[in-house]
Order: sequence, then C-alpha cells, then structure tokens
Amino acid sequence: MKKTIFSRILKTNLLTILIGIFILTSFQLLFINYYISHENERSLRESSMRIVGDIRSYASIEAFKHSINGFMAAKGADVILTDNSGKILISQQSQRFDKNDVYYVDKQYIEYDEDDSDGGKGKKEDDVVIGTLGGVYNKAMFTLRTPIYYDDVKLGTLFLSMPVEEMRRVRHRVSSLSLYGFAIVTLVSIAMSYLLSKRLSRPIKEIGKSANEFAKGDFGARVELDKVDATTVEIAELAGSFNDMAQELENFEDVRNNFISDVSHELRTPMTTISGFVDGILDGTVPPEKQSEYLEIVRDEVKRLSKLVNSFLAVARQESSQHNEPNMVNFELDEMIRLVIIGFENRLEEKKADVEVNFAGEKCVAFADKDSIKQVLTNLVDNAIKFMPERGKITISVENGKNHNYEISVRNSGSGISKEAQKFIFERFYKEDKSRSENKTGTGIGLYIVKNIIKAHNQSIWVNSDGSEYTEFVFTLEKGKSHKTHENG
Repeated sequence: MKKTIFSRILKTNLLTILIGIFILTSFQLLFINYYISHENERSLRESSMRIVGDIRSYASIEAFKHSINGFMAAKGADVILTDNSGKILISQQSQRFDKNDVYYVDKQYIEYDEDDSDGGKGKKEDDVVIGTLGGVYNKAMFTLRTPIYYDDVKLGTLFLSMPVEEMRRVRHRVSSLSLYGFAIVTLVSIAMSYLLSKRLSRPIKEIGKSANEFAKGDFGARVELDKVDATTVEIAELAGSFNDMAQELENFEDVRNNFISDVSHELRTPMTTISGFVDGILDGTVPPEKQSEYLEIVRDEVKRLSKLVNSFLAVARQESSQHNEPNMVNFELDEMIRLVIIGFENRLEEKKADVEVNFAGEKCVAFADKDSIKQVLTNLVDNAIKFMPERGKITISVENGKNHNYEISVRNSGSGISKEAQKFIFERFYKEDKSRSENKTGTGIGLYIVKNIIKAHNQSIWVNSDGSEYTEFVFTLEKGKSHKTHENG
C-alpha cells in the first residue's frame, strides 16, 4: 500500500520523538531513584558521624538522649543504639512510625561478615540494609548501621533508620511530576511534528501536482511560490528550479512548434510552386517562351529546399560529432578573418557595407580547430550581413583577453536583439523573426552550431546588444605559438 509523503514524515517524526522520550524518561527515573537513595544515605551518614561523636563526648546515656531528641525530630529518622549482643540500649523512634516492643536487634544485623567490611581488614565500616531489623519495626526501613569502636574495640552498633514507604512516596511524587512534564512535551512535540510534516509535504504535493499537469501537456503549469515554505532553502530552491525548468521547456516547446510551423510553411510553399510550374510546363499551360523563366523559379525553390535539408543534416552532424576532440593546431587568426571577409565581398558590396577590422597585434596566432573556427567566423559574419541595414557597418576585432586567450567580436549595426531573445539565441532552430530583419530565410541553426563548436574548445561565447542599434557576438580562443609551420600544428 502506497503511503503519502505527509504520513511518512509524520510517522518518522513521531517514532523518533516517542523513542527519544522513552529513553529520556527511563534514564530520568533511574537517576531519580539513584539520587534519592544516595541523598538519604549521605544524610544518614552525616548524622551517624555526628551521633558517634556525641556518644564519645557525653558522660551519660541520659545526656545523650536529651541531646539527640531535637536533632532526630528534625531529620525524621529513628536512632537505635545496641551493644555487641544486639540488646537495645537507646531507642529514639519517631511516634509516627509503627514499632514493636522488641528489645533486641536480630544478630544478623549485628554480627555481619567481615567481607562486608574493607576486604576483611581493619574495622568494619557502615553500610545500608533494608528490612525490619529482626522485628523491631512492622515495616521495612532504610537503615544505615554503623559499628562503634573505642581503642579498636567494638562497643556496639548505631542504627539510623528511615521508612522505605516515605522514600517511595518521594520518588513517586518526583516521578509523577517528571511523567506529567514528559506527557506535555510529547503532546507539544506531536502537534509540532504534525504541523512540520504538513509544512514540508505541502510544497512537494504542489510540485507533484504541477508536474502531473506538465506531463499532461500543460506547459504553463507552475508551482505557486506563495504556497511553499520560502524559509526552507531546499524547498524554495526545488520549487524555483522546477519553475525554471518548466519555463525552459515551455520556451523550447514554443521554439519547436514555431520551427515545425516554419518548416511546414517553407516546405509547402516551394513544393507547391515547383509542382504547379512543372505541371504547367508538362500540360502546355505555360507557353514555350516563358518556360525558361519558370524553370529558373523552380531552380530557386529547389535551392531553398536543399538549404533546408542541409540545415537538418548540419544539425545531425553537429550532434553526432559533439563528443569528438577538436583537431587543435596553431594558425593565423588574422589571416583567416581576412579570407572570410573576402568570401563575403559580393554581399558586402550589395549592401554598401562599411567593414572595420581591428587586431591585437601584427600576427594573431590561435590554437584551435582551424576548420571549425572558420565555420564559426563564417556563420557570425553571415548573420551580421543578413541582419545589417543597407550602408550599415560591420566591425571585427581581436583583442587580448584573460587567461592567455583572445576575445574575438563580430559587431554589426542594425535593430539589435531583445533581452528576452538573447536568452535563447543560441538554441537550436530559434529565430527571432519579428523585428530583426525582413530576411526570413534562416533556419535557426547557425548560432547553435557556433555555440557547440566553441563549447567543444572549452571556451565561451556570448552576445551583447542594446536591442535597438547594434548586435555583437563575442567568443574566446586560446592563444597559440607563432612559427613557420603553425598551420600544420
């Protein structure tokens, strides 16, 4: 049978609390018993020492009796003094305790074994016994017996007794108070455990609920942060991470849907055009003098289809080669940039673009995969031209960066990229097709490929744009060593 998080947390907390309270209660009761017995024994022993001292200092038994009357009334204990035969010489007993008219203490309390003393050596020491002293009392007494010596000769035994029932009543009262306290602690702990379990399980249930909605296709499902415990760091981070993940997946889903829509449209349009013109040529609808014109249109549409298919293949190749190590060589980065610009000469002239190139030195030698970096520069320059207005400006710079790196930037004037779009500009198939340009022929994979190439080099790439006047892509490359055979590594 499946259990809820709430029930698991609650049962675990309650079991832990009950075990802890049981252990603490047991130890406390043992400590109370030990403490009361120890304190009574200590009190009787102190009294015994004083009484033995009084016995030695007083000349007569009557004087001794008179001296201890007030003392024993205050202590609530009985005093019995016997000779070596057990005959009771003095008996000062509290009137509130039951006692018998017995004149002798049983010999077992008088003539106890030498083993009870200090290893059978020297004088016998005092010790505690529990009993009626052979019928002296009707009830069991807690008794300290102390042998009395004079010049190493035993003269008798002193018995100081307290009722066991009195000690038990004290223990019972103290134990009862402790148990009441533990009962209150238990109830408060249970209540707090219940509230804590609710507090911990509620946000997890909210996250589970949102996850179920998400699994059903509701990509707008989110965890309501006001329903989670913001003071618990782990719970707050979990809820925040789930919402971030949901936002990313929702954005990816939007990109995917837009891509499917765009691809469907781009496939449908050229295929319809090609099919219509080919049918017109075959059935004679298109006159012979216009067939060449229409065939040129068909050729352009076939190129569009080919470009789209090539985009898919490029993504597949990129993803399949992500785990391959780059072929690292030294090459002249400045010379590569010049060759890339020359390759776009016609398009730059068409837009009457102004091109500015800045290098960190006469020779900028990089250590990287030469072919991959050429593809990076080609894609970035291609994007810069595509989204640059007529008579715009492109600036390509190579500057000295941190950690023995170059920082290469490709900047173009134009409408820029919004802050929101900058978060997803390197995602696969993402196109910001609403504001940057009228050119809608891109497939949204160029920057995705660029990002993966730079990532494979363990370098960084980022975009800077104010959203209105310019866009600048910056990436880093490791500096190489300049020598004659740099291109061959």
